[in-house]
Amino acid sequence: MSFAKLDRDRILGEALALMREEGLPQVSLRKLSVRLGVSVSSLYWHVEDKDALFALMSHFIYRSCVEAVPEAGTWHDWLRGFARALWQAQSRMPDTRQLIVMTGRSGHMRRERSETRLRILTLLEGKGLPSEMAAMAYKSTHALVTGWTLLASSTSAYEPADQADFEKAFDLLIEGIAAQVTKRESIRAG
Repeated sequence: MSFAKLDRDRILGEALALMREEGLPQVSLRKLSVRLGVSVSSLYWHVEDKDALFALMSHFIYRSCVEAVPEAGTWHDWLRGFARALWQAQSRMPDTRQLIVMTGRSGHMRRERSETRLRILTLLEGKGLPSEMAAMAYKSTHALVTGWTLLASSTSAYEPADQADFEKAFDLLIEGIAAQVTKRESIRAG
């Protein structure tokens, strides 16, 4: 078994493949080390423990969603792109929801999650969404996507209608936020 073969990308790739194939409850450092062809102790040089592995996996998925958002001129379009990317990630790998819940309050990757969140809020504010509304829109996007993917997963398989219904619900959220922005602007101007 060779220590030199390991790097974070390879570890994450195998961990995510294991989650897709067997489900999150089956992801362990022991199984991962077997897949990677290394000893568990070699894996510990790169990943502190199972919680740290889960945090890395969660942040990788999340960061991939942020990076998947197409260029957008407005906060509306950026949030729609982000919501679609989150939907795709959670639809393709339903255990992603469980991973989010398990790692949401974890101390692992806290700085990285905070930096990514701040980057998103700054981007939304730069596109004209007031800061307190940007934070609420960001949280609401996460909640709506996770709730809808959970509802959709309660059926035997994701259907195109599930995503279409989700997108209609998301449009209502965006319209509500836009109405609040307009209302605030008219009060300030008035």
